[in-house]
Amino acid sequence: MTSSPTDHPLVKSVTEGTKRKLVRPIQPKDSLSNEAVTENTKKLCNPNASLVDIRFLSILLVGYAGIFHIIEILNIYKIKDVRVFDNYMTILVPKRKNNQYRRGHVSTVARSGKFTCPVNRKTFITFGKKQ
Repeated sequence: MTSSPTDHPLVKSVTEGTKRKLVRPIQPKDSLSNEAVTENTKKLCNPNASLVDIRFLSILLVGYAGIFHIIEILNIYKIKDVRVFDNYMTILVPKRKNNQYRRGHVSTVARSGKFTCPVNRKTFITFGKKQ
């Protein structure tokens, strides 16, 4: 019975060396800048905004203000998971990476008074009004 040529120590060391040479370092993604969020909000915040634009902007602002990963935002299934009060909003994220007891995580976002604040209900109400 003949042995495989890939079992030879020289072949194994050459294979391991080429793997080390060809591997690229992990490149972390750049975080979303405040300027980009403000620019997108100004661009999409107009009286002729469609419901798709309003939905995208609400996801963007809630995700940015709540420091959520996209998978956490996509796990918010029901509108009852989001409660908006006068000075803050609470968001129940049912599935989260570090959710050990599987109870969900409630995140609170305070009103900031800025143009990009997701708690400002007038922002979303005035978008969709057709004049």
